[in-house]
Amino acid sequence: MEKVKLGKIVSSVEALKTFTSLKLEKVPVKTKYWMSRLINKIDSELKSYEEVRVGLIKEFGKEKLDEEGKPEGFEIDMKDKEKSEAFYKKFSELQDQEIELEFTKIKIEELEGSEGVTIQLLMQLDWLVQE
Repeated sequence: MEKVKLGKIVSSVEALKTFTSLKLEKVPVKTKYWMSRLINKIDSELKSYEEVRVGLIKEFGKEKLDEEGKPEGFEIDMKDKEKSEAFYKKFSELQDQEIELEFTKIKIEELEGSEGVTIQLLMQLDWLVQE
């Protein structure tokens, strides 16, 4: 089991999607399998994260209106310093939550020669890649 901060996972979602969409012919089948399992586990964490994040926006934000004056969600009013600071404090707490995930790290040599694997992609997935 590995502990990973929720904020780290959230910030690497796009990189994970990119990674799984690449044609990784040279990557071992077991690595692809573990990646698939990990993404399934992360999905449930992301749903919970999103529910709490939206709840915080509703709690500390104000209703946002469209051009016709109809409600279209909530937003944080940066002019309301007290509420915006309270939101960011709670939001930081959420991002700092550590979750335990069972996964096998990807060995960097398994990715060598794979088309589309960039240094930027690997940096976003640093918690998942083993040198």
